Amino acid sequence: MAIDLPDGFVLRTLRDGYTYTPPRVRESEVDQGAPKQRRDTTAAPADIQARFVMSRAQYRDVFVPWFNGALAGGAHWFNWTEPFTGDAGRAQFKGGSLPPTTRSAGGRIVLGAQLRFVRTP
Repeated sequence: MAIDLPDGFVLRTLRDGYTYTPPRVRESEVDQGAPKQRRDTTAAPADIQARFVMSRAQYRDVFVPWFNGALAGGAHWFNWTEPFTGDAGRAQFKGGSLPPTTRSAGGRIVLGAQLRFVRTP
């Protein structure tokens, strides 16, 4: 079961630096014709590199407690809508630690994150 984002909290995603790598596909040679392709697994996660922006207060008071508490330091999956396709699914932070942050010119926190993402049917 995936965990919801805190009430009223949105992971606002920057388009700059965003990459989406679809699930891996495996090829099998056949005697005749083109090779067959299939996913490695039926629910293979996509890899996403994203940058999220939030205020310092949101980072300190909402994101960090949610990440360390409800997500158990990133170990649990959470419900998330992929922002550029609108696909609903569940995501997990990769790496098992709080993602690195920088500050934007406006003093906002920019969080660089690597995610696993699986669409829900």
